[in-house]
Amino acid sequence: MNSTYQEIIDDLKGLNVAQLTQTKKLITGFIKDKSKVFRIDSDKRPNCPYCSSSVIKKNGKTRDGNQRYVCLNERCGKSFSSVTKSFLSGTKKLKDYLYEMVEYTLDGLTIRNIASKLSLPITTIWTWRTKIMMMIESFIDKTTPLSKEIYSDETHIKINLKGTKKNKMPRKSYETKVRAVGQRELVCIQTLIDNTKRPVFKINGVARVSKEKLNEFIKPLILAGSVIVTDGDQAYVGFSYDNDIIHERVTDYHEKSENGYCLAPINSLHSSFKFFMAKYKGVSTRRLNGYINLFVFQYVLKQILTIKELNEYLYESLLDLENKITNETVKKTKYPLDIDKLFKELKNEGLLK
Repeated sequence: MNSTYQEIIDDLKGLNVAQLTQTKKLITGFIKDKSKVFRIDSDKRPNCPYCSSSVIKKNGKTRDGNQRYVCLNERCGKSFSSVTKSFLSGTKKLKDYLYEMVEYTLDGLTIRNIASKLSLPITTIWTWRTKIMMMIESFIDKTTPLSKEIYSDETHIKINLKGTKKNKMPRKSYETKVRAVGQRELVCIQTLIDNTKRPVFKINGVARVSKEKLNEFIKPLILAGSVIVTDGDQAYVGFSYDNDIIHERVTDYHEKSENGYCLAPINSLHSSFKFFMAKYKGVSTRRLNGYINLFVFQYVLKQILTIKELNEYLYESLLDLENKITNETVKKTKYPLDIDKLFKELKNEGLLK
């Protein structure tokens, strides 16, 4: 809390009831002015978010000044506003704190730190930040082929079941490992980066990568005749041969391939990602994609934008984005891999008891 703000609070304490009432009206007007950026132009009529009908009519305004509509479809007839089923849907206060949420999220502050700064409940901050992370995926290019010099490898993170309800846990809390299960309890994150420093991440099951997984994920991103630089994993040998890709193998992390390629670009990417993840203690596997989205978004844009420009870009982009991520969507987010199947296999093989 800065000194100017504290001085204002001290001055308010000396006002009488009439003066406080007038001050409240002024502050309410300031808040409405600041929230105008969240209002949709009344000339831009959206389709009904419930039935997608374009036959609607205006139906007054919300308390925040957003246009309300009513659907004229006889089978629907529901009323809605410009934020219904959008990023701001179900979050009455988020529009007043969005810029701060963007700033603190990009700064890597913990949920508790943000909640303390904004004087809001931890559960509210968690929901807002999760929404922001999920929406960032809309800004990440995962389909355009990479340039013709590509580095690929995998990194792993231990499966974390945090946040899973007791009656939905894939294993009982008392079940323990009979013996080590190796990489089968590690989430496999496939990573690519090209010589333009564009990264691509994908959760690709557990344990080691296979030729089948490479064909599913990497093939659409690599053009014929491209060079792919990897470690000595055999899965890449067959994949490269089948898809007419030049394969440069680096069997020692400290060495180079026959043509002078090394793994420094992909190793540097992994180091940055692990440093980023270390700020968050015990990320649930269910929410892992959100953190990957945030990392990739920052990794790319920090190369061309200042921190302030990055904050403003994300803030404005979120306002413009038509997205259907609601509180219910956040609650129903599924694991990015079949957790139940994995633990069932481990138990059937006698690795859990």
